[in-house]
Amino acid sequence: MLKLTDLTIDHLHNPIGLGSSQPRFSWKLLSDQSGTVQTAYRLQVVDGEKIWDTGRVESDDSVLVEYLGPTLLPRTAYRWTVTVWDNHGEETEAS
Repeated sequence: MLKLTDLTIDHLHNPIGLGSSQPRFSWKLLSDQSGTVQTAYRLQVVDGEKIWDTGRVESDDSVLVEYLGPTLLPRTAYRWTVTVWDNHGEETEAS
């Protein structure tokens, strides 16, 4: 089973506010299969409607992945979701 844990934004869990207009996302991958590695990810940021979507990115990056979407507004609640694919063909998602 593939699972994502320890989702953070600029090293913070569920931050109430950020001082950065370009936050950085991180996550950890857990699997019960040995030799599992991430092969791709997709990040999405929403505030009721989709603000930013990376699409599928072929990469093993999972630490401090930089937000490159439109300027985020102050005093606005955003939600982010990451989808990850591994080298065994499995997919998982977390928000």
